[in-house]
Amino acid sequence: MNLPMPDPEGLPFHTFLYENPHLYDQIFPDRTSSPFVMKAIKRYASSPPSSVVDFGCGTGSTLEILSRFIPVCVGVDLIPAMVEYGRAIRPVLDLQVGDMRKTRLGRTFDIIECFGWAFSYALTDRDIEAVVTTFRQHAHPESVLVFDCGCADWYLKQESGIPDTVLDVGIPGFAAQAISRFELDRTNLILTRRRTWDMEGGSKAEDFTQYRLHRTENLREVLETKGFKVLEIGLDPTGQQQAPGEHTLYVIAIVPTNTAP
Repeated sequence: MNLPMPDPEGLPFHTFLYENPHLYDQIFPDRTSSPFVMKAIKRYASSPPSSVVDFGCGTGSTLEILSRFIPVCVGVDLIPAMVEYGRAIRPVLDLQVGDMRKTRLGRTFDIIECFGWAFSYALTDRDIEAVVTTFRQHAHPESVLVFDCGCADWYLKQESGIPDTVLDVGIPGFAAQAISRFELDRTNLILTRRRTWDMEGGSKAEDFTQYRLHRTENLREVLETKGFKVLEIGLDPTGQQQAPGEHTLYVIAIVPTNTAP
């Protein structure tokens, strides 16, 4: 079934969990993101960070963990329902609604992060450049950038097609099975996921999501063009998938001290 391309501004997702952030928060808690950020800080930060901004922050679950040792924690997400829920349950965080292609907060941060494949929602080269420009506008010399995205190489190797995945969910007050089917546009490196939720009691919901996948060499080039130095780029170092079927690149970059704004 072809689901409509939703707004805002044609961004390529329409998901049941984004419309129900209380469920999203329980089904996909922070597991790999905050440990990866902490590793990056330990290895590459010149001093203990005092500020972090999370683009595509969702409900703020990663920021909440980081707020235990970073005083200023700001999150930006496009989906008002996610931000509203995050504000309600995590009032210590500064969560704002915004488009990471355009957001300008008027300050820089020691740590810039973007997880949950939010970077992969930038489908076109123009959108990718806009997002990386946003990262750079919020960075100062020695700022550390950490993010994840879809790994093109893994999906391109699936010559016979990408297998369906099944997610069984059982949490207090909600039980469901979600079946995901995938299509790959090899030319444009666009992964399309259509997911059907079969919920206890007979209700159903359908998701439509598109992601831009990335090759390491192309990702490195766009980051370096904007003034970042890539320090690490590779497959998920924890071996844990955030969701079934996801094969993820994790990136750490820094703004060198001799780089102009």
